[in-house]
Amino acid sequence: MGREGFYRFVADTYGDHIPPCILAIGFDGVAMLSAALSRTKTPDRHLIAEALVKLDSVDSSTGPVRMDQRGDLAVKNRVMALAPGGWAPLEETRPEGEP
Repeated sequence: MGREGFYRFVADTYGDHIPPCILAIGFDGVAMLSAALSRTKTPDRHLIAEALVKLDSVDSSTGPVRMDQRGDLAVKNRVMALAPGGWAPLEETRPEGEP
């Protein structure tokens, strides 16, 4: 997300105490709304709602993400762990012999 654009707006408006994971969720919501507004070119909430459902993808905080048939981001949920190099997917370990 860098230190400009959306991040700078939030930091200047609300302070810089908001965790990056929360900012990412906000960014993704704003990106979806921006994409819908670009399609409708109107502030009519009914047309914006229709446009949200018709989005195929959106440029999210992690790059382009496909939208599902309900108009939600089709992202795979993962459990993350803080590693020496930053956040990384937590690999689940199971005792030997368990599926």
